Amino acid sequence: MAKAPEHIPRLLALVRSLVRARELPLAVLCEELGVDERELREDIELLSMCGLPPYGPDSLIDIQIVRDRVRLSNKVLTPPPLQLTDEEAAGLRVVLRLAQAQGWPERRALASAVKKLEDALLPERREGARRLARRVAVARTGEGGKDERNLPLVRKAIASGTSLDIDYYSDGREELTRRRIDPYRLVALVRGRYVIAFCHLRKAIQTFRLDRFVRAKRTAHRFEAPADLRIADYVGDTPRDAERMVKVTVRFAPGAARLARETYPEAKSTADGGALLIARVWANRAFCREIARWGGAAEVIAPESVRAMVRDDAKERLRRYEA
Repeated sequence: MAKAPEHIPRLLALVRSLVRARELPLAVLCEELGVDERELREDIELLSMCGLPPYGPDSLIDIQIVRDRVRLSNKVLTPPPLQLTDEEAAGLRVVLRLAQAQGWPERRALASAVKKLEDALLPERREGARRLARRVAVARTGEGGKDERNLPLVRKAIASGTSLDIDYYSDGREELTRRRIDPYRLVALVRGRYVIAFCHLRKAIQTFRLDRFVRAKRTAHRFEAPADLRIADYVGDTPRDAERMVKVTVRFAPGAARLARETYPEAKSTADGGALLIARVWANRAFCREIARWGGAAEVIAPESVRAMVRDDAKERLRRYEA
């Protein structure tokens, strides 16, 4: 039998030829390598005992002679496909579960894409990702909730181009209003479903959160959605009306600094152990509640107009308790 150290260049040449062709006649390989058939058979026997740890049947080089032809039939010598880490693959499964829980319209396409990616993973990567994903809980929207209750009506109105009369609770203003809307698009985000619609009350295209529809009723009024509507203008990081947002500076006390940096990744540490946040926000009642929930550990430094708004909101809430 051939000795491996003495035949490494020849063995490598044999492997290269078979990786390219997968199957070649014995005579052709003998001519390429400059050996006789006996030596070639010994080389093939040697290669069949080589492979990758743990050296099981599936991890050895599957090389054999079939009817005077040499065949390489497994993938041990093939460069592995692009692999994902356990965390990356688990992230895909969590997103899929979230899409299914929230009823995203893209959930079927996402499920198909995740399956194709998982099928391409090594078995240990696939199982590791599934174990990791099972540790993450995803809340499922309950049947019959406000979101689910109005979802079929909104989808039908968008498909038919029919306006809706709605009673809508505005979280920013903390008020309930009645208005007519022309629903253009339904968008599913992590925090909920949103309807991009023309509001006849405000005379502008606005974004409405579906679970804040207190009541919705179909009308006979018809509309045609604008052809140039871009969803990113209304639910992206830089919405079309972003100029109405206000740049604020919020200071967090040292005791709340760590939680503040986790909640707002853009927050920076300060010399006294606290944290400072500079960000653009919607200056409304919802922002006031956001500051109030820190229980005195957050303070708006600038601008003065927003600082005064938060102060007045806090005084109003305090008066309710004093009464």
